[in-house]
Amino acid sequence: MKYLLFDADGTILDFRRTERVALERVFSSLNIPYIPENISKYKEINLKCWRLLEENKMTQKKLSEERFRLFLKEMERSDDPFEVGVLYTSLLSRNGYLIDGARNMLSSLENYKKSLITNGVIETQNRRIDSLDIRRYFERVFISEEIGVNKPDKRFFDCVLKLLKIERKDAVIIGDSIESDIMGGVNSGIDTIYLSFDGKRSEEATYNAKSYEELVDIIKRL
Repeated sequence: MKYLLFDADGTILDFRRTERVALERVFSSLNIPYIPENISKYKEINLKCWRLLEENKMTQKKLSEERFRLFLKEMERSDDPFEVGVLYTSLLSRNGYLIDGARNMLSSLENYKKSLITNGVIETQNRRIDSLDIRRYFERVFISEEIGVNKPDKRFFDCVLKLLKIERKDAVIIGDSIESDIMGGVNSGIDTIYLSFDGKRSEEATYNAKSYEELVDIIKRL
């Protein structure tokens, strides 16, 4: 029976919904129209910052401010990016949502040992996890800010395996990000399951699933 290493956002937590709620409130506080053009500008900048984070070229603390510094500059605004970043992070932590079916999926795997592995801010991730009452499904929660390196860095996974006292061959990573989860597993010698609700596939992943039902079926056949 494999030890299950679950990604959080996009795999169990509905980050798209959380982001939408938080971002809309930030835009409102800044009197910036919440329209597709402005949303796209922010998301493009945010994605570039997260790529730098995953490449260990930016810290989590720096990311929280830098994405809004760049966005506000693009919008020709003079607001304090640090204060905006603090507001956004606070809103993220207070608005946690589960992907439909996530709780039933976790319950169906109650006999499996599981841990959460996630990039992000310690306070934000912990508050969302606790507000949704899902910590009880996992033995441990590993957050990149606490470990000191981010997925897909091999050191992140090495640390997780060491703390859990398990071998690579006995674990499987489940996630929705090819760059962060799947490539992290490939580079660390750990089997992976790519979960894409849009039906996308990853050639790098050991297994592919397009629904929780298919995911559970794969896990129970391992």
